[in-house]
Amino acid sequence: MGTYQLVAAVAIAAVLHRMWVKAGRPRGIRDVTAEAEAGH
Repeated sequence: MGTYQLVAAVAIAAVLHRMWVKAGRPRGIRDVTAEAEAGH
């Protein structure tokens, strides 16, 4: 169950990230993405 939720969360995050990139990476979103990448 936990693994499935993790996979689903990653898939959703990837889709949202693609949408944000296509939208030109609005301010605020870029900061959140940078923090997420720094966390990894």
